[in-house]
Amino acid sequence: MPSPVSSSDARRALRRQLLQARRAVDESQRSQLQRVAQRLAYQDPWLRRAGRVAAYHALPSEAPTDRLLDALHQQGKQLYLPRVVGNRMYFVHYAREDRLQTHRLGMAQPHGPWLPSKRALDVVIVPLVGFDRRGYRMGMGGGFYDRCFARHLTARAWTRPRLIGLAFEAQAVDHLPVEPHDVPLDAIITERGMTRFPRSR
Repeated sequence: MPSPVSSSDARRALRRQLLQARRAVDESQRSQLQRVAQRLAYQDPWLRRAGRVAAYHALPSEAPTDRLLDALHQQGKQLYLPRVVGNRMYFVHYAREDRLQTHRLGMAQPHGPWLPSKRALDVVIVPLVGFDRRGYRMGMGGGFYDRCFARHLTARAWTRPRLIGLAFEAQAVDHLPVEPHDVPLDAIITERGMTRFPRSR
């Protein structure tokens, strides 16, 4: 009789499936997402009004951020990138000409003093492996974003920063397995545009 599949095994299997789907995205989809994200940087109210925006420097298979970062920079936004220290994540000011260091996990990150309070950010552009139609995301499994924004789960009046995922439609599923510490997104940007999620708390 086969052994039952544990929830952690199921999550790992789903993560592998979604990573494969992300790697299979073609250049036309990548270019379309770049165009959509760039347009939204100028047109979406959350992004247009934001003064401080955190994003990420994309790995080769991740949803690209180049043109989004350029558009935000051209508008005079203060940009920040994540920096991982141990099992904690902080946000460091980033200028487009800054030299980035490669973390052992592969991401490029700035070196410098980090922002004292995450609540000073207006918007955070969040990378992900997969997302569902309720606004939950699956990351790489390190839990950095969930730990960083855990107060989103308990704060009744928390309105900043807005957490906006960036992904391809190929990374969407109807329902992700959700754990109590999973922090939902406020919105997702894909090559089809932006979808806002109702706040459930």
